[in-house]
Amino acid sequence: MGTVILGCSSQPPRSMAELVPYTNDAARVEVKQFLPNAYVVFHHAGPKTYNSLLVEMKNRELVLVDTPVGEKATQSLLSWIDYKMGPRKIVAILSSHRWDRVSGAGTLIQSGIPVFGSRETVALMKRVDQSMAPTLLHIDDARMAPPNHLFKLKTGLHLILGAEKVDVIYPGNGYVSDNVVVHFPESRLVFAGALVPATTQADSRSWISALKKVSKLSYEWVVPAEGRKLSPYLLDDSLKVLAPPSEVATQ
Repeated sequence: MGTVILGCSSQPPRSMAELVPYTNDAARVEVKQFLPNAYVVFHHAGPKTYNSLLVEMKNRELVLVDTPVGEKATQSLLSWIDYKMGPRKIVAILSSHRWDRVSGAGTLIQSGIPVFGSRETVALMKRVDQSMAPTLLHIDDARMAPPNHLFKLKTGLHLILGAEKVDVIYPGNGYVSDNVVVHFPESRLVFAGALVPATTQADSRSWISALKKVSKLSYEWVVPAEGRKLSPYLLDDSLKVLAPPSEVATQ
């Protein structure tokens, strides 16, 4: 697994905090704090809610997993970070090639933020035409730039920020073939991306295998790519959708 080391500091106390909302009507972005050091970024676009994750490490660096949809929404988030937290170093990770995961990557790169993604994600971005999806949602500022720091999908990535680890893991094919999960071990937090929630019964064997691998990680929170539900049960719920309990237990 590739390793990148960035900074250091001390561990803050772990205690639950009330949800702290922030909205920007123009970009339809809502930020909610669900841990002392973690925020889910909801971007309401069309009929769906697309999620990104923002985690503050104990050395004050920030890790952003996936981007809001489009330049205005991503810039809105960066402005919120600057206003609420002051100048910070930010590292971004893309969980897959899907347009709703990468539509603000160009804005991040232009802002000098390193954006990590797999080589396979770059290849799929070149191969798959994603131009129509943002247009159908009346999003005219999508900037789907490829990541500028690459790792091999099956190898994954191991970031060290100060004394904390961030593990980028490829568990196998799910909804898309290049979906990685991002694990924050000390926060007991997993960004599962498009692995959850599962909504289809089609060709589920590899998807079930990927979910079972992720479920072995240490976590109390699971953040999906879409929807407002944050729950440790999202992995189990998706397994139940994809296969009967008896089949899940034996695979």
